[in-house]
Amino acid sequence: MYLLIDRFDTRGAMSTLFTEPNEDGTFKHTDAVPFGKPLALPAPFDVSIPTDEFPGPAAR
Repeated sequence: MYLLIDRFDTRGAMSTLFTEPNEDGTFKHTDAVPFGKPLALPAPFDVSIPTDEFPGPAAR
């Protein structure tokens, strides 16, 4: 599992979770949400990460 929190994503500020890695370094599944929406982590964590307070690109 790999979590990327990227306020400069070309789609806008995003949190992206990559799961089920392949042998070639890619991932079978990705789940991306814009800042402000919760991001669900699967088992064994089974939690939702709130992203509404993550700073966007204008914040310094």
